[in-house]
Amino acid sequence: MPSYLFTTIMCNRLGRRLTLVSSMILSGIVGLAAVGVPNSATGVIMALVFLSKFTISIAFVVSELLEDEIFPTVVRAEGHSVTSFGSTFFTLGVPYIVFLGHQYMALPLIIFGGVCLVAAFVSLFLPETVNTDLPQTLEDGELFGSRMTWKEIFSFQLPSKRKNLDPVSVLELRSLRKDSKREIRHED
Repeated sequence: MPSYLFTTIMCNRLGRRLTLVSSMILSGIVGLAAVGVPNSATGVIMALVFLSKFTISIAFVVSELLEDEIFPTVVRAEGHSVTSFGSTFFTLGVPYIVFLGHQYMALPLIIFGGVCLVAAFVSLFLPETVNTDLPQTLEDGELFGSRMTWKEIFSFQLPSKRKNLDPVSVLELRSLRKDSKREIRHED
């Protein structure tokens, strides 16, 4: 519960991307910090587990929020279903990873920490959704975040005001689709 309250404050002040990436990085660092903890220090390992659980709970809430905001309205339910299936499918392996803790108590934390760091890097490429108009159509969804520069990817600046999707870009996308369809027909 405290992580959910903390998430609300962080998302509104820092944005979704920074909250997601920072919580995953912190969870990854906590997990990898378990490397130096001996098996006999169960109290330290439990503290690391609780801190990791706190930060990963933040990441989960933000990822659910981003999932609902990034998918265009017309396919939001399908997108939510696919991501829900994927997350459920990959949780099938969690008991086996936890079982590895019988050999070395910190091993599950190390594995989950590494996965969190990889996920944090991948999350850098998601567009920021705070203060922006969300995609409504598939064309809007294709354009949403497609023009992010490397500077925008690695800086966590929030959009200052609501950005509308550029209608010229939508028209350009439509004309590109028509041109590509014509080229395919001419090839046949």
